Amino acid sequence: MKRQTVKNLSYVALWAGAASVLVSGGIYAADLMRAEKTSKRREGSLFIGLWAPSFFALSEMLDRIAEQDDRYMGVRITDREERMPIAKHARELIQR
Repeated sequence: MKRQTVKNLSYVALWAGAASVLVSGGIYAADLMRAEKTSKRREGSLFIGLWAPSFFALSEMLDRIAEQDDRYMGVRITDREERMPIAKHARELIQR
């Protein structure tokens, strides 16, 4: 996946987390203003609010993936020069 695509997915996850907080707060506040208060709406708003940390963690993880280079534990992930699969390249490094 391209770096810019991962970065865009990170922004989508960040905005999804922010939207989750806002929607949750809106539903909770709307339920407080109603004459008859229902626990189902409050539970639903809390459920939606609990999505936010997951979205924020996903955004952070995608940011870190987008910023890292094309190596994993010292082995190139995409070896375009030699067109060698990573498993074969890793075996050669181990045999040295």
